[in-house]
Amino acid sequence: MLTDAQHLALKKLRDHGGEGVIDKHGKVVASGERLLGLEPVTWLRLITTGHIEVRGDLRIGITAKGRDALAAAPGLKVNPHGIQGSSHQQPARHAGAE
Repeated sequence: MLTDAQHLALKKLRDHGGEGVIDKHGKVVASGERLLGLEPVTWLRLITTGHIEVRGDLRIGITAKGRDALAAAPGLKVNPHGIQGSSHQQPARHAGAE
């Protein structure tokens, strides 16, 4: 599952030709335009997950897995703190505790 930043990075790279070059600041340049608003660590995580591959010296491109992730419908966002099991008990309310 991709984070919002990873999904945005893949989308931006796809919209700019699907390939790019990493500049000296760790930013990606694709179709002559610097893809701003994304951290270098986002690109590294996409490479380690196989959504982007290295295609030569400082060149990257979207893989089939990355294209599939973009084509898939986004899932529902769930707040993990809101998940409660069936054995969850509500805290007791004591008079005057408010």
